[in-house]
Amino acid sequence: MTAPHLVIDGGKSKTAAAAVDADGRVLASVTGPGLAMIGEPGGADALTRSLAATLAQLDMRPPAFATAVFGLNGVHSPSREVDAAAAILRGLVTAQRIVVTSDGVLGYVGAMGTGPGVAVTAGTGSVILAVGADGFVHRVDGDGPLLGDRGSGYAIGLAGLRVGMRVVDGLDGSSVLAEELRREYGTADDAVRSVHGSSTPTKLIAAFSRNVARAAERGDPMATAIWRHAGADLARGVLAAARRAGLADSFEVATSGGLFRVGSLLSEPFADELHRLAGGARLRPAAGDALAGGAVLARSPRPVLAAVSSWVPGTPA
Repeated sequence: MTAPHLVIDGGKSKTAAAAVDADGRVLASVTGPGLAMIGEPGGADALTRSLAATLAQLDMRPPAFATAVFGLNGVHSPSREVDAAAAILRGLVTAQRIVVTSDGVLGYVGAMGTGPGVAVTAGTGSVILAVGADGFVHRVDGDGPLLGDRGSGYAIGLAGLRVGMRVVDGLDGSSVLAEELRREYGTADDAVRSVHGSSTPTKLIAAFSRNVARAAERGDPMATAIWRHAGADLARGVLAAARRAGLADSFEVATSGGLFRVGSLLSEPFADELHRLAGGARLRPAAGDALAGGAVLARSPRPVLAAVSSWVPGTPA
């Protein structure tokens, strides 16, 4: 029997892992905690613990894999974190070969395949990848919450919290978002303690994007404006990525990631701004998710998108 492949989509808020067979069929799948960025202080140890918790749920027999694909937020190959990520995975699973890349690459391949186009992945964080006619990959954002993640769940949640806190301080803002803040945390002081005391503040702040969505659905103009700004940010990122990749005015764009599940609050301003900036851009449904993209990489006999994915030896059984 041919050994299965392992695919790991490691985001900031959650990790999805699946074992797939040689035809790409999912044999087993699990969801576990989000992963720390491997380059941050203590990140490697935290990542190892979280990843081990996820893989412990994946009860596969035999436990050896043909290929293990690891899509990790903040790892944009080639980078110095690749060896560390591969070493962590070798310590947790047995695989003949390992592919280390970013979760954004998995999202691109799942959504668009390996051909030219642009894919936007927006969840807790955000990253935009464009592939040109030459097959080279160009990245916009994916720089984490301190320096980037424009249009992400984190950016939306943070904007909503700040507007709500302004009202608490007696400044102009949104009473509806202040109400959502109290609904979520109790008091402003409770919110401050929760966010600053959290071991995963990025995830906690991004979760408030749900409250910003609820406020927008109640008709709050400031909450609606936050979502509109996020959509426009992502659209501007698409144009920047497309230009870097040398794509003509006519190119395909696919969206993926949990943030787009909010629906028209994000998709409409994103589409409006995209068509204003690049009238020839064509939005298309994503062909599959990040796990499907990982399965493509795992099943390929040779490196795919090699400039942004590192193919390294594993630990043969």
